[in-house]
Amino acid sequence: MLRNFIMLLTAVLVFSSCTTIKFETPQPKDVEALIEFPADVTGTYMDADNVALSVTKTSFKYGNKKSPVYLSKTLSPGQTVLKKYNDDYVVSIKDKSAWEVFTFTYNDKGLKAYYMDVEDSTINETVAKVKAVVPLKEVKDTEGKLDYYTANPSKAEFDKLLKGKVFSKVIVFRKVK
Repeated sequence: MLRNFIMLLTAVLVFSSCTTIKFETPQPKDVEALIEFPADVTGTYMDADNVALSVTKTSFKYGNKKSPVYLSKTLSPGQTVLKKYNDDYVVSIKDKSAWEVFTFTYNDKGLKAYYMDVEDSTINETVAKVKAVVPLKEVKDTEGKLDYYTANPSKAEFDKLLKGKVFSKVIVFRKVK
């Protein structure tokens, strides 16, 4: 489980060693951003490796500065955006030029976070699934090599990505308080 979340963090924070799929805008389009997490979502969660995820009204933190995984974000327009879409919550995190996106669902027992599988062994399959729904633009690094793809789906296309299970990697967190 920790390996899966490290892959998410790599996609969100590092961007340099693997090809990822990013978005041109926070997702889904034409859905109003929330200014805080719902009260039912706030609390402390643990993953399978007993690494804590803390969710407050306006921020979340995974791990700590001494752990191998650490991510701390505050909801902020233009930087970290939360939206409710159908039964999912969608978090969009801006890097220098595009948005990383993951979704989550929750119930009284815990939270499940979903993200795109961008491991080297599955990236081609993931790219094909996305291209079947929405065109992708290639973004190259300074050496002219493919750095990442960007997508700009409509709300309906984003819905197809969700239903097509493009966000297929799952991390399960159990609520502890």
